[in-house]
Parts: sequence; C-alpha cells; structure tokens
Amino acid sequence: MVITLKPGPRRKVRIVACGNFIENRVGEELFAAGADASALRFTLKIAAEEKWRILTVDIKVAFLNAPLITSTRDQGLVQEDVMFVLKPPSLLIKLGYAQPSEVWVAEKAMYGLRQSPRSWSIYRDSVMMDLKIKGIEIRQADSEPNLWVLRRQSDEALCGLILVYVDDMLITGSDQTTDLVLEQIQKVWQTSTPEEVSEGRSSKFLGMEITKRGDVVRALQTAYVEDRLETNLGGDWKNAKD
Repeated sequence: MVITLKPGPRRKVRIVACGNFIENRVGEELFAAGADASALRFTLKIAAEEKWRILTVDIKVAFLNAPLITSTRDQGLVQEDVMFVLKPPSLLIKLGYAQPSEVWVAEKAMYGLRQSPRSWSIYRDSVMMDLKIKGIEIRQADSEPNLWVLRRQSDEALCGLILVYVDDMLITGSDQTTDLVLEQIQKVWQTSTPEEVSEGRSSKFLGMEITKRGDVVRALQTAYVEDRLETNLGGDWKNAKD
C-alpha cells in the first residue's frame, strides 16, 4: 500500500503491485509513448493563434479501467497467456479487509505492474478512436500519436486538438468544441474537475505551468527550476552568489 498526502491537503491510499518481483519476459513490449514538450508547444501555438479555449483534465484511477495486456505482440491481447497472482497488503489483513489465505488475480492494469502503462495506452487510444462527438471527426495524428486532431464534419476545418500524456489531457478548441469533447470523455471515464487556462488562472501539464495573458500563451517551468536551485544551492538560493 502506498499512502500519500497530496496538496490540498488530500489523503490518498493506493494498492500497488510489486512488479519488481516479476521476471522479465524476452521480447515483451512494455513501451508506452507520451507527448513531449515540442508537441505541447505546437498545440499551444495553434491555440493562441486561433484564440481557442484551453482546458486540462486528468482521468481518475486510469490504469484500473484498462484490461491487462500480457501478449508480446505490439497491439497485444487481453490477458490470455499469463496470470498475475498477488498477496493482499498485510495492513488490509490486519484490519480484516482481507484474509491471510486470500490471493488476488490481476485482471486490470494495476499500478506497479510493468505491463500496465502500455495496457492503458492501448486501451485509451482504442476508446479515443471510437469517440462520437456531434459534428466533429477525431483523428490520431500520424506524426505524433499522442495528438488527436478535431475537424468539423461539414467542411473538415480544424476546430480543436487533444494532447494526451498517460492519463492527463489538454483539450483546446472553441467553447462548443471543448464542451462537446469533455462531455464525451466524461461519459467514458471519471475525470478530475477541468482546469481552464485564463487570465490569472494557470494550469500544469507535462510539468509546465501554462499561463495566458491577452492572446499570449506561455509554458513555463518556474516550479521545476526553483526546485532544482533549492536542491543544489539550498533554501537560500536566491541570495547565492556566483
């Protein structure tokens, strides 16, 4: 069990599989791609030029929505050739929520399993391809599989973009487009409360703070830079000299 205190403060408890005890399988495909900084800059540039709305949202307990894929083939198959059997955390046994003789079989992409990020990635993309958004066609970009292009069905004009990183999404487009996209996503998955980037209100995505002033959109890493400075120079880094 992993028990954390998140900002807010919010208490969070998660049951995690000890994937480090599982032997590596030769040829097993585990890689799960994620959007990079250049894809984010591209998306924000288009959003600024088009004066689009920008929202960020994350999918709650995302991995546990995805069937666990164990095949070595690139697109994988739902668990058929391997079974992961786990012992419940000892704390749950002490509290009476599980029995000492009890074991669990993982059917979903549990946190901690090396196969889980790829299982979620494949499942997420299959759901995105099947999204039905009124008047809008959604396509996965050829050059960046984590970027989804939204076009109006009536004239194929670009009307929005969705950038994904694991279980985080950045949605940009007109007010109507973002509302329609968000509505369909929330029909499939439970999400956090969307954060909108606007004057005086920023949001984080890919470890960057996204801000907006007028028609200018910026992606900054102020918190990361300050953390590195404090780690290397100490808490009084602002007064440090060369």
